[in-house]
Amino acid sequence: MQSCPLKTALALILCSATAAPGLTRKPGDPIKPRFSLYSKQQDIDIGKQAAAMVGQRYQQVANRDMQAYIAKVGQHLAKTPSVTRSGFPFSFTLLNYKEVNAFALPGGPSFVFTGLLKASDSEAELAGVLAHEISHVVLRHGTNRMSKANLIKGPAEVIALLNSLTLIGSLANVGLGLALDGVFLKNSRDDESEADALGARIMSEAGYDPVALARFFEKLEARGGPGVPEFLSDHPNPGNRVEAVQAEARTFPPRTYSSDNVEFEHIRVMIAKLPPPPDFRASDIRVGAANVAGYKRLSTPQFSVDYPETWLVHGDPESNLLAIVPRDGVTIGESGQLALGMGAVVTYFFTDPDRSSLTVATGDLIQQLRRIDPGLHDSGTQKNVEVDHQPAVVTQFTSDSPFGGSETDLLVTVMRPEGLFYLIFISPEQKWDETGLAYKQMTQSIRFAQPPKVQP
Repeated sequence: MQSCPLKTALALILCSATAAPGLTRKPGDPIKPRFSLYSKQQDIDIGKQAAAMVGQRYQQVANRDMQAYIAKVGQHLAKTPSVTRSGFPFSFTLLNYKEVNAFALPGGPSFVFTGLLKASDSEAELAGVLAHEISHVVLRHGTNRMSKANLIKGPAEVIALLNSLTLIGSLANVGLGLALDGVFLKNSRDDESEADALGARIMSEAGYDPVALARFFEKLEARGGPGVPEFLSDHPNPGNRVEAVQAEARTFPPRTYSSDNVEFEHIRVMIAKLPPPPDFRASDIRVGAANVAGYKRLSTPQFSVDYPETWLVHGDPESNLLAIVPRDGVTIGESGQLALGMGAVVTYFFTDPDRSSLTVATGDLIQQLRRIDPGLHDSGTQKNVEVDHQPAVVTQFTSDSPFGGSETDLLVTVMRPEGLFYLIFISPEQKWDETGLAYKQMTQSIRFAQPPKVQP
């Protein structure tokens, strides 16, 4: 474990939570769930909320026999000793999408795309992916990442979180909805190594050859195909996958593994007869047509804004706290903290009534952003503009990008009756040629629902 020079209890917890978990473990050693600030019941509650969102956004396979088959394989794995000790109530649902994908949410809700079954050559390979996803839940990898993001914030930063840029990843506090392609699904190589090891044990206990797990991942890396790059980006190869699983398997009690694929092949035939699956995309929130080709209109009770039609909206418009990001705009940093590297945040900064001028309120907001992110540097560029015929200020910053290199951060502020409206647009420098147009269209399209605030 890394050294912990500070002797406070919080520092010791932080060190134990962020230390690399897989450095000293040997094949066969026990694998314990990660540190989490959340209780197991909170894991279950978070998973239920996220599963409800999945149910609203993604099309389930209507065939009962196919759903029953996925549930049977999944529950067979979930009833093994390595899983039942967790106490999580697992469920398994088949979604009608061609992408090669599967994911499990905190607390146990698990989802499989039909494309994964098409890519699998045996029930053991399917079971391997399910056992791997189950392991992420048992080891609490998702809420561990949320916990590490929470631990590095002091009390003042928790309050500032509602108006922050860099701490957007703490979903429980920010209220940006459950970004499935963000904190829950972006696994590190250490996460993958642990999930491989525990998944192999689960497979063995269920009577499946554990090496099928590793070979399926390697097969995907070799052949590619629809949805495969996204799946592998969420499941990075920890290195020597087959060898590591084989070493783990040598520590298991001797077992005879099943190779019966009759029902599996029957289900694959049924999948080929399903109606064409819809495009894989999340539903957007209260959007309509925009005036510019390639853009959509997002409306809340207080404002509306256009955004690129391929970007996703996270958040509740009723809360007026929204993130509008490309699918690849969010990443997990080396510290395990979720980071927004490309996209926009639109929200309000609530100022002291005695400091309610545009210039002063913008200065207060900038100070708060700098306290949260000391790496946010003023580029020296600030100008007065108009947004929807109202006075506005644009401030340009530079910072380190979570994707590497530097990024440009453009802050647009407008004084409104509700508080200081602001949009902060984030883009890696190397992407500015393609994102700069999006920034211009978004700022030019902002419209407010109420009259401007009269300033003394």
